[in-house]
Amino acid sequence: MNKTIELIAEGVLTNSRILEKLLDQLPQQAKEAVATIVAPVVAAPVVTPTTVPVVNYVESVAAPVVAAPVVAAPVVAAPVVAAPVVAAPVVAPVVAPVVAPVVAAPAPFTTAAGMIGYVTDKWKALGPTRGNEIQTVLTAMGCENINDVQADQYGTLYANLENLK
Repeated sequence: MNKTIELIAEGVLTNSRILEKLLDQLPQQAKEAVATIVAPVVAAPVVTPTTVPVVNYVESVAAPVVAAPVVAAPVVAAPVVAAPVVAAPVVAPVVAPVVAPVVAAPAPFTTAAGMIGYVTDKWKALGPTRGNEIQTVLTAMGCENINDVQADQYGTLYANLENLK
């Protein structure tokens, strides 16, 4: 389970880096327009799923505590007791399906150029929606992008991509 969460977090970070690079290439006016939309989201605190305990929502919500009114006596003041703070519920993260490990098969390519050509053809065959599953396969293999795939991983990449049919 932790490995799955780590893979998802790595994928999110990778996509964030890619978006940052794309934003850097925009003209200044477009950057400002995007910044007005993205700023509230970016300013939100980031919660790392691997460090946040999952709490059952029903158990974490306590009945509201109503403090008695404070009445000042002529000589003695009544103590003020603060209401207990109820922690906000923590919702378990949605986990994307994990690509099952596949036994490496001999790949029909032996060079980086051949591998990139194969992956490009596979993406075109799957279409843009299903073609994005290729990134899931790369992430599961420990690669941020296609250029990180080593020659000894070609068979595994080929087998995993063939299973996307």
